[in-house]
Amino acid sequence: MVSLRSLCLLLFNYSSDKSQGAGRVLSLRRIRHGIYIRKTMQPVIDYLRKNQSRFVQELCAYLRFPSVSAQPQHRKDLKACAEWITEHCRKIGLQARLCATEGNPVVVAKTPSPREKSSKRPHYVVYGHYDVQPPEPLDLWTSPPFEPRIKGRLLFARGSADNKGQHLAHLNAVEAYLKTGTELPCDLTFVIEGEEEVGSKSLAAFLKKNRAELRCDAVVVSDTGMPGPKHPALTYALRGIAAVELTMRGPSRDLHSGIFGGSVENPAMALCQLLAKLRDKNGRITVPGFYDDVVPLSPLSENSSRGSPAVIANIKNFSACQNSLASAASPPPNSARRGPPWRSTDSPAVIRARAARQSSPRGPGPS
Repeated sequence: MVSLRSLCLLLFNYSSDKSQGAGRVLSLRRIRHGIYIRKTMQPVIDYLRKNQSRFVQELCAYLRFPSVSAQPQHRKDLKACAEWITEHCRKIGLQARLCATEGNPVVVAKTPSPREKSSKRPHYVVYGHYDVQPPEPLDLWTSPPFEPRIKGRLLFARGSADNKGQHLAHLNAVEAYLKTGTELPCDLTFVIEGEEEVGSKSLAAFLKKNRAELRCDAVVVSDTGMPGPKHPALTYALRGIAAVELTMRGPSRDLHSGIFGGSVENPAMALCQLLAKLRDKNGRITVPGFYDDVVPLSPLSENSSRGSPAVIANIKNFSACQNSLASAASPPPNSARRGPPWRSTDSPAVIRARAARQSSPRGPGPS
């Protein structure tokens, strides 16, 4: 939608270009294009504003599904969640179906075919996922993780920002187009999976099987972030991950520390010492050869990750310390879990807000 300020700027440019011939024609075209966009988009904007409260209610209903892919007891919840979003897509006018895989089902939802069969409109695939991270530890939640809580303009629930909120917002926008009879400038296919938080094990086979249908001009990954409401971001690259699980073995059985402590190496202490050597004081990984195949950051990327006021504000907002160890684009290793309350099959992709360890030092015995 073109704002009044934008129209005023266009008019200013037109008046400034009066004596420049071709510039005058160009400015007239810009004005007409702006007015056309405003007339075309206004019904869509009006629909979104009118239905905003319903959109929030539907998001809350979506968030109530405990669709935790890392916990086998939630398998039925995942299926129910997939069925809900499939039916929602149908209700707003998309051609939607639920595709079975060896794991959790994948939702495919397509915008209606264009009126003109010969249309050469671009085709984009929008990716999202309906599965969520485990909510534990539950005692750190102010409210139940699967009972959405609204406070001001904020909504708190597991999955609201990763990733149900993002792709549902896309669907709301498409609904506004379809329900107001406004023609979409492109064809869209939504692919919403249920295993992103456990490595997307079934996605590759699904994509290969449906390659022809999903052939597109570009993919919109609806699973990234932005520094803040006033700092929108276009994510052009994502960091990779190599997940490793280390198990340190010591004595043949658990031993009493009062008798064997100090004479038999404690595997937990040995593991702590090993992990402490993985990086230096500046956060650089010390494993030989680790950086051999890493492409150096360009000056633009380095400055963007280190110097952006929005990025710095985010780090300070979520951290108790004022300085970060390394660039967001080149992080130190992340050891996220030690004995979680659930047996998880996903990678350690969480930086915990706290860490704790119990210790019982033993003094020397009587002389």
